[in-house]
Amino acid sequence: MNKPYFRQLLEEYILGQTSDSDKKQFFDLLEQEGYRSELEQILQAEWDENAYEEPQNEQLAGLIEQFVLQKIKLEERATPKPLPFFRRYRLAAAAVLLSAIAGITWLYSARNHRIIPETLDQVAADIPSGINGAVLTLDNGRQIVLDSAGNGVLTRQGTTTIVKQGDRLAYTGDHLASASGIQKTPAGVVYNTVTTPRARQFPNLVLADGTKVWLDAGSSIRFPVAFSGKERKVEVTGQVWFDVVHNEKMPFRVMAGGIEISDLGTQFNVNAYSDENDIRITLLQGAIRLGQSILKPGQQARIPADGTMQIIDNVNTADVIAWKNGFFSFRSTDVKGIMRQLSRWYDVDVQYEGVDPKGTFTGKIDRNLTLAQVLKVLESARIHFRIEQNRKLIIMP
Repeated sequence: MNKPYFRQLLEEYILGQTSDSDKKQFFDLLEQEGYRSELEQILQAEWDENAYEEPQNEQLAGLIEQFVLQKIKLEERATPKPLPFFRRYRLAAAAVLLSAIAGITWLYSARNHRIIPETLDQVAADIPSGINGAVLTLDNGRQIVLDSAGNGVLTRQGTTTIVKQGDRLAYTGDHLASASGIQKTPAGVVYNTVTTPRARQFPNLVLADGTKVWLDAGSSIRFPVAFSGKERKVEVTGQVWFDVVHNEKMPFRVMAGGIEISDLGTQFNVNAYSDENDIRITLLQGAIRLGQSILKPGQQARIPADGTMQIIDNVNTADVIAWKNGFFSFRSTDVKGIMRQLSRWYDVDVQYEGVDPKGTFTGKIDRNLTLAQVLKVLESARIHFRIEQNRKLIIMP
């Protein structure tokens, strides 16, 4: 077997540089067991070494999909047949991400490829992924459903105008506002709350100081419509990403599950769902203070219910904010942890029928997939289930 030549053909195929004759020869070689094993070893090594990113190459994505799903037939063959390469539990289970030679990465994506549910209950196929949307609650209790609200000025609160434009909700001050968004508020502090129910996220909330906020499903943020005084303080639940406009004279503070996070000029992610085992605060850029500790970029603070804090170095920040970039990212995540995420994003109630699921799962899945498509992938990981009409997802032995 000529391994160097095979690797050359593989690299050229991934880069889209093969001629018709070379492409035919490449697929001819793949019908031989030795070359299939060689390809498996190459991809497994890349899996082990590389971080997981969004798809960069159509050729590679299509090739991997053949291995993972065993659905795509080779167009080069007169009588095509599926390639029985990777065992399903190794790749299909993770839906997953492999890097290939030349540093090109891939990820199975609903935007480019399709899984056709064959055995799943039709109810699952009818449950789409979550969408952008939220509920804005004003200080007087009035609620505005942002999914259906029109563009333009929604309302005015004190010296602040609330403007919606597409998926962007911005708080802007009038002539009383300073350039930093700090306003002279004549009659106390007025608070608003933005809440995302299950199966909703809100990607572009801009506070009065210019700070950008992104809310995951099942999350909330309570904040002043205008900032005044000696600090800017907001309260969050669920998972929220911040890009804070720094102001030394008025520190930005986030309260999450009783934990206070002080901004020192930063971009960070807070995961504070009440049903998770701990609160996780991850610094992406800048610095934040947690009690006496100052986090550096790439560090994550984990705070369980007893209040003890552990700081983890060199976390994969791409995994942490994968939700913001449109993916579920699992790294040795147990089944119940996966199901909590699916429950929030697809608005389903998960129950366990005579089973305490074991094992962990690593990989990425596109959050634009329908529930049926996600479950099809998990089914390959030997996770068995059924869907009931009242949006119940039952996990079975």
